Amino acid sequence: MKIGRRDDIRFFLFLSFFSASRFLYFKIFTTFAGNMDNLIALYEKWSGHQPAKVEKLPGAGSNRQYYRFFDDEGHTVVGVIGNSRDEDHAFIYLAGHFKMRQLPVPQVFAASDDELCYLQEDLGTVSLFDELRGGREAGGRYNKRERELLRMTIRQLANIQVRGAHGLDWQNCYPQPAFGQDSVLFDLNYFKYCFLKPTDLDFHELKLEANFRMLAKDLTAEDGDYFLYRDFQARNVMMVSTDTQHPTPNTLLHRFPGRPARSVLLRPGLVPLAGLGPLSA
Repeated sequence: MKIGRRDDIRFFLFLSFFSASRFLYFKIFTTFAGNMDNLIALYEKWSGHQPAKVEKLPGAGSNRQYYRFFDDEGHTVVGVIGNSRDEDHAFIYLAGHFKMRQLPVPQVFAASDDELCYLQEDLGTVSLFDELRGGREAGGRYNKRERELLRMTIRQLANIQVRGAHGLDWQNCYPQPAFGQDSVLFDLNYFKYCFLKPTDLDFHELKLEANFRMLAKDLTAEDGDYFLYRDFQARNVMMVSTDTQHPTPNTLLHRFPGRPARSVLLRPGLVPLAGLGPLSA
């Protein structure tokens, strides 16, 4: 069978795509393997020994890779492999700053020189979302314990946004130092394309865009030297067991009848650090 010129072009394009895909896969694989070696080396340098076991953790809304490192006594830390130096630097800086401000966030124990690998405090596996399952299944009728957990969490949101802003160098925030009109419009357009358009509801796109711009202007009209914590939700708040009986500055403790003392810790590093920074016009 004679192959025409068009078929030759298609075959050439297929070979080019196949070669590029293989190269990209190889590049990703070798980069990841190298970073995993770096993460293990960082753990060995920090702990003074090899890990007894390493367990891969599920992702958390980003391209970062998470691993739980165990020592011989069962103590654990979480190792992180990132792919964005700017984003990883933002998390490491913010974790250190918030710890200094005695706010309940995971501590970063060690980081590689390029900050693409780091070790952080292991906050366990139980989130506030898990703890509120009963109230959700009851149609939003939360019991006393669940309501108290929600109050404690909201108080910490205010603490982080106000106390967390004191002395913070906004240039370390990611992806930009201030949450301006462009950032608001990014979110509104995300809503439009990912949630509104798929519904096939009829709407006037030009009028909607005008309302978006008006809303973005109103939201950023007032100067606010506060930290903006985005994606603050129940899945990103971890419930951590503790032996102590009394509240301390960096943990919120609440003893519930028949349950061990618990502390609410926030985990900003396990969620996208997009748009963090002060409000600005």
